[in-house]
Amino acid sequence: LASSGGDGMMRVWKIRDRSTVIAMPRFPTTSADSLQLLRMSWSFDGKYLAVPGDKVVSVLKRGEWKSVCELKGHTANTTITAFSPNAKYIATTGEDNRVNVFDMSSQEVIGYIDLETQATGISWGTSSNTLAILEQFGHMRQWMSPIPEHMPPPFEAIASKPTEETKIDEEKKEDETKAAPQQTSELEQLGDNEDSDDDDNNMEANHDESSPKRKRKRLKKIADDDDEEGGPNKGKRSKGRSTPLNFDDMDEDEKMGHGTPQPQTFTPVPMGQVQPAFQPSSTPIGLQRRYLVWNAVGIIISRQEQTHSAIQIDFHDASLHRPVRFLDRYNYVVAALSSTGAIFASADSENGPSTIFYKPFETWGNKSEWL
Repeated sequence: LASSGGDGMMRVWKIRDRSTVIAMPRFPTTSADSLQLLRMSWSFDGKYLAVPGDKVVSVLKRGEWKSVCELKGHTANTTITAFSPNAKYIATTGEDNRVNVFDMSSQEVIGYIDLETQATGISWGTSSNTLAILEQFGHMRQWMSPIPEHMPPPFEAIASKPTEETKIDEEKKEDETKAAPQQTSELEQLGDNEDSDDDDNNMEANHDESSPKRKRKRLKKIADDDDEEGGPNKGKRSKGRSTPLNFDDMDEDEKMGHGTPQPQTFTPVPMGQVQPAFQPSSTPIGLQRRYLVWNAVGIIISRQEQTHSAIQIDFHDASLHRPVRFLDRYNYVVAALSSTGAIFASADSENGPSTIFYKPFETWGNKSEWL
């Protein structure tokens, strides 16, 4: 997992043990409320990582973490990178409101489109020559045929070379396929021998031929004859579906199909450590100025001053409500915001349980707040 931060560091994490593989300075340092986008992307095979930067996009090789090439084509800082499904092309965006498409073989721009606003997201089509682009203020457009027709499509699959493991698996499948007809022929031969025995005893064979007891005896006779004659299955259990059953090891209820099923035991899956509660779009606890929530309505900010704490609510649409300020006496850690009100919650402690506080924005009552 690759991540970028406002501290200017690029970090690569190992998800299995949550350790840091590498950390290096790659980006300019930004403030906590910066809107700058720095979105990296992996190639489909995980061998390369495209990293935005100062007017260029660097492609790093996994393991060495060194730049193998730099893609130039923007006049401002690059913001978003996206490998095509087959990793033959890279789409990039920048603060110059341009979307470029690079050919990885030539490292040249083969197509571009200029936007009215800065792009906030791009995504390749998985089975078509298209590129979806999301702009600021929620506008979305679809770029048809970003790759010229004379070039390979961006979704063309790359055939992987067979490994030793896949070769071994294929050989096993071939052996099983060859062995299957042999087992069937042996069972057919056993059936033919049985039919010849039945012809000698027509009266006995025709008597109640369809009864389950008669069928079980016939199957048992096949198994006994095979063992006595030193057949190929002597002392072994056949892997085919038509393996004769050994009824000597069954009790009477199991022979009749009414055996009591044995209870199955399952090993419980160990539970991982549950992470502390958090609010999406919030910043980490411990900062002097942290976001409790950031959504389409507005922003709730918690400020840690020297002598007190304060809550600040700002709205994206200034005509909707006026900004709200009040003291934070309970040290709220999570919050939610809507156009009609805001709700806050503090963590529990040894001194008492957590506190929930609701503050409406429009009301006719004198005491509309509740705690």
